[in-house]
Amino acid sequence: MTKTSVKLFLPVLALALLLPFSAKAFAVKTGNAVNIGQADIVEGNLYAAASTLSIDGRVKGDVICAGQSVIITGQVDGDVLCAAQSISILGDVSGSVRVAGSDVNLNSKVGRNVMAFGASAMLGSKADVGMDMLVAAGFTDINGKIAGSLHGSAGVATINGQIGKDVALNIDSDDKNKMSGLTVMEGAKIGGNLEYTSASQATIANNDSIGGKVVRQLPRVDDQNFNESILVALAGVWLWYKIIALFGTLLIGLVLVLCFKRKLLGFLDQMVDSPGVAIGWGALFLFVTPFALLFLMITVIGIPLAFLLGLLWLAAMILGKLLVSIFVGLLIMGRYRHKRPKNDNKGESTSTMLLSMLIGVVIACALFTIPIFGWFLALIAKMWGLGIIWLSLRKCCLK
Repeated sequence: MTKTSVKLFLPVLALALLLPFSAKAFAVKTGNAVNIGQADIVEGNLYAAASTLSIDGRVKGDVICAGQSVIITGQVDGDVLCAAQSISILGDVSGSVRVAGSDVNLNSKVGRNVMAFGASAMLGSKADVGMDMLVAAGFTDINGKIAGSLHGSAGVATINGQIGKDVALNIDSDDKNKMSGLTVMEGAKIGGNLEYTSASQATIANNDSIGGKVVRQLPRVDDQNFNESILVALAGVWLWYKIIALFGTLLIGLVLVLCFKRKLLGFLDQMVDSPGVAIGWGALFLFVTPFALLFLMITVIGIPLAFLLGLLWLAAMILGKLLVSIFVGLLIMGRYRHKRPKNDNKGESTSTMLLSMLIGVVIACALFTIPIFGWFLALIAKMWGLGIIWLSLRKCCLK
């Protein structure tokens, strides 16, 4: 693929995937504790990674966050996508909410859909979901309003709110103790059908509160003891991992741009100068290094060295993918010019580099998650980046 074709292909792909993202302003917040005060207004998307994150002000775009504790009491004009141990959304969200955490609490108005993964998922009495809700949790408590349907999986589910359409739940109930995993309280109102899969009978306080039919199905039991809840839990873990990995990569990219911007541009020039050689060296280090580490560990005395080299190898792969992502971001924005450090004393501005890094990392993350094709792209990116790091280190040592 020529440089011209790359420049034509990537912008089209970027527009298809992340047009709203690239068109908006954004803010990146990291640290132990991040707070958006009541008087603060974020003009665009907010990307935050912190141990404790509290948003009391207004965000005019999306909120994408990761941390230990997330509390949103302010207004979000876009979507909320978060992964944390504890998540509480008490302010209005105009878009959709997609969260994964140990404890999830939603007690506000949501304009579109809600997806909640966690040990417990609570929909408070003040909650008002404009469309559908998907839940996967050990314990689910629904007290608010859902205009559309409620579906998902839970160990124990309690419904005491209003659901406009159907309810379809997979309940992992305890049949030995004859305990019901699904309870429909007196104050509940379901506009459509109630369909649930459970080994035990649901407890329904008032059948007249259900507008449609009540259909119960027994869990499927086969030779492999297939359990759909396991797949849902794995999906939640996968989503959590992807969000944490995304923010970790953005944090590393932030440090590289702020501290090593000029050196970073030199790495990118090296990528264009010898892509074939770089990918070849990268493939060598990618596939040979594990065998070398295994040999060192077999010798016993080489275990400490194997551990150290293994960490460096993993770090180099992360940095390699990050370099390729930044390169993609610069191409999409049309800001990459070959040999810039030599021809331009000022170089690229830090803000533009940060924006390019952000766009490139997010697009690369999206591409790398595509089945089969994404795995192949990630492999090429790792080899390319590893090769560039090796060639640059070798060039530096030979001076």
